[in-house]
Amino acid sequence: MQSYALVTGASTGIGREIASCFAKDQIPLILVSRQIEVLEKVRFDLMEVSKQPIELISMDLSHPQAAGELCRRTEDLGFEVEYLVNNAGFGNFGNVQDLPEGKDEELLQLNTVTLTGLTERFVSKMLEQGRGRILNVASTAAFQPIPNMAAYAASKAYVLHYSEALAEELRGTEVTVSALCPGPTATDFGKRAGVEMLPFFEGPLVMTADRVAQLWQQASQHRHGKGLEQGCDTTIITRHYNKLIAQGKPAQAGLLICAASGGLWPQQRRLEAGYIQEEADICPLCKQPGHD
Repeated sequence: MQSYALVTGASTGIGREIASCFAKDQIPLILVSRQIEVLEKVRFDLMEVSKQPIELISMDLSHPQAAGELCRRTEDLGFEVEYLVNNAGFGNFGNVQDLPEGKDEELLQLNTVTLTGLTERFVSKMLEQGRGRILNVASTAAFQPIPNMAAYAASKAYVLHYSEALAEELRGTEVTVSALCPGPTATDFGKRAGVEMLPFFEGPLVMTADRVAQLWQQASQHRHGKGLEQGCDTTIITRHYNKLIAQGKPAQAGLLICAASGGLWPQQRRLEAGYIQEEADICPLCKQPGHD
């Protein structure tokens, strides 16, 4: 039976670029998104580099029963999922009392509950298969509370802690769990969250989605050798200044969330078990090749 990579939120942004990495490695794909028309275009583009099957599933993963339904769909279609990428998610910007009623509940359902449901269902299957790789897309927002994005930052902290704990639980098996923590990235996320006009979504701090995907791929190869089939069981943080955020040093990173959102309270964090992926280029803020 062929093994597939299932990518949620695959129609745009980081999810689309991660799907492209799998396609270039000739790994069959299951792409999941609400936007079936966009998925069709993504499949057309990826078929230029992949000779493997690319299946599409149109589904709104913010519904309470979405995880179970998606798992059943893959079973009914006879797909064996060896790689699961939980990328689907969104953010809200504003004071809690000013947000539309239920908006943060929808966010938590997608960013945490569905992610957890998919992870626990596919972990069991992967253990039965004797192999599997799970990538949960978190954020550098996971490392501190962020006023005006309270639920989003909290949801990403959950994703990070859940992934790190699960990775430890699965130590010694052939199933690994990774958490990817990108900083501000040029995707549709900012527009949907209402933060595309804020300073930290402009300028040299912002990465492209394809660069984030490349750094994830490099981190996987760094730990386990060439090829995505090897997987990665670590916390992956992109860029020098994002590393500073994770270490509780946002001032040194030149982070602009303070000015944009009214405050930031960093928390010290130790990442002894995590591999921090850094770019080899010059930091645009301090003009140095790296940071300690």
